[in-house]
Amino acid sequence: MSLVVRKSSPVVVRPSPETGTTRGTIKLSSFDKGLYNMPSTTLLVFEHPLHNAAETIRGALSRALAHYYPIASRIVVAGGGGGGSSGGGDVYIECNDEGVAFVAAHTDHALKEVICFDRSPAARKLLDQLAVYYPGMSCGPGDPLLLMQVTEFSCGGFVLGVTWNHGGADGAGMGQFLRAVGELSGGSPSPSVAPVRWDGSLPSLRPSVLEAQQHLLSLDPRCTTFEAALAVLWRCRTRAIRPDPEAPTLLVFLADMRKHAGAKEGYYGNCIVAQLVVDSDAVMAIRRAKDQLPDRLKEDEEGVVGRHELREIRAYDTLTVTSWRNLGFDRVDFGSGRPARVTASGKDLPPSPGAVGFLSDGRGGGVSVLSDLVRQEHADAFLAELAKFI
Repeated sequence: MSLVVRKSSPVVVRPSPETGTTRGTIKLSSFDKGLYNMPSTTLLVFEHPLHNAAETIRGALSRALAHYYPIASRIVVAGGGGGGSSGGGDVYIECNDEGVAFVAAHTDHALKEVICFDRSPAARKLLDQLAVYYPGMSCGPGDPLLLMQVTEFSCGGFVLGVTWNHGGADGAGMGQFLRAVGELSGGSPSPSVAPVRWDGSLPSLRPSVLEAQQHLLSLDPRCTTFEAALAVLWRCRTRAIRPDPEAPTLLVFLADMRKHAGAKEGYYGNCIVAQLVVDSDAVMAIRRAKDQLPDRLKEDEEGVVGRHELREIRAYDTLTVTSWRNLGFDRVDFGSGRPARVTASGKDLPPSPGAVGFLSDGRGGGVSVLSDLVRQEHADAFLAELAKFI
């Protein structure tokens, strides 16, 4: 099936004047640095009709930006660039109300006809039409911090595609923002959670943690459900791709540090770290790594993987994982109910070739998996290993 999505020209949505905004600058925290040019995309699939969905959401978006005014701003890199752990320059948000980009789109197809999630090349191309992306899949200093597209289908269902600069908010923060847009679209006078973008009480990440995180981002393209599923995938993938049992493989999962860092309620800036694991006992290694998360904030913490060892591991020997189950995207409601599905576009995979994202199914009963785990020559071996657990 050939899907034709007709898109309007992008328009700029600025904060509504009903709430006074604050000018000035917001310095990026150590959690933000290294992520300010990294885009992220989320697709929220709503099955139930919403009258004039694009205009309803656009109006609520403007009102939400009056409360979340830094999202309507621009990132500035001063002093010669970089802005990372090496101190090559300062990076901050200049609050200037320049606004975000918004696209209204529609298609003559019904949602059930065209939304498939088998992650075939054709399906990925289809999903790619449901969002707006930054040129070159990288965020420039003058780009909006948020790109939004609402695609309305002939059945009345719609898809909200949200692409944002990760330096402006992490996944939990963007989920909080979208829930606020939903609340305002339903007539609430203000968001139920007061937003906080600058929290001076947050500790600073050590340079070694930032260096490891930046290295991972530069790579080429209790036994919980998370621990069990991740352990199976990691073990099967490692056995499939590694003929030498002594060769190291690296597991990376992204963790929310809000409770460990003591972030204020409503904080929507970045508060995540990349936790690294190298071990043969997958479940226990993942559990130990989760237990060690508070240590990432300590000055004398050595880290799970040494710098030299980290740089010796190939991109293909790295499995990067993130869980979206608790980010709040599945609780967004613009007036016609919560999304039936939360997923990502085909373009929005983590940087290492072996990667998987756990995505909420929107109904609270399970998870689906977006994966790009192995090369073609390892596919049969991986599936054979996976079959042992089914």
